Amino acid sequence: MKKKKRKLKKYVRKAKKAASFLKKMSGGFSNIWKILLVVFQLRLLLFVATLGMSFFGWSSMKDAQFWKGEASRISLEAEDRARLFVFRNRIISKSILGDGKFDVTSHYIPYEAPPAEIIIPKGDNEKLRIKVRKLGLTLTPGIGYLYAHDRLQPSIDLKFLYLYRWGANAGIATRGPTIGLSRHLDDIPRRLGVPWLKLNNLELQGGWQPVTWHEMVTGEKPPGNRLFGGIRVNF
Repeated sequence: MKKKKRKLKKYVRKAKKAASFLKKMSGGFSNIWKILLVVFQLRLLLFVATLGMSFFGWSSMKDAQFWKGEASRISLEAEDRARLFVFRNRIISKSILGDGKFDVTSHYIPYEAPPAEIIIPKGDNEKLRIKVRKLGLTLTPGIGYLYAHDRLQPSIDLKFLYLYRWGANAGIATRGPTIGLSRHLDDIPRRLGVPWLKLNNLELQGGWQPVTWHEMVTGEKPPGNRLFGGIRVNF
């Protein structure tokens, strides 16, 4: 009887050890699964970002080609040295260089840039020069909507840096502070075949909401992703 009890206790100890081992293994597999999930999300995010950057780069290139073509079709009178047209965010020009040659230019003017400088040529073979600051610091406020932490949140921000159509901003939303990147969508309607649609002040934005107000007070991690996407406009 005693031998049977000892054997039973031995089996119970082995069963407990096996259960403990399986529990540890399951916890390890769970951690591995979480790591794989995070890696997959990061790779997916990188793929989407690369795809978006490629599309926006292609759109900017096609937009520049379109306006260069428009500039080449500018007609010059016999007494004209040069002629230019100023649009809301674009300057195109055509000037005579002599010997039947022409200089054609197209310049995108960022919303946040200071006024463009136009230098009139003095000599017969000088080009009409247009200076546009396409990179610089700015203090441009904006409002918009973003989706983060499983919530659609109104936001207000301040853009502090711009490069062509791109910008960097920092702000606050209803659930916490934000930092992000944005891009003007003024060239997209032409790519979509609707050039009459004016999106000169609309921007697509994405970024990071590092912490929420509730998390700062209670220390509880909120549900959802800290990364966000949304739209904004300057004002």
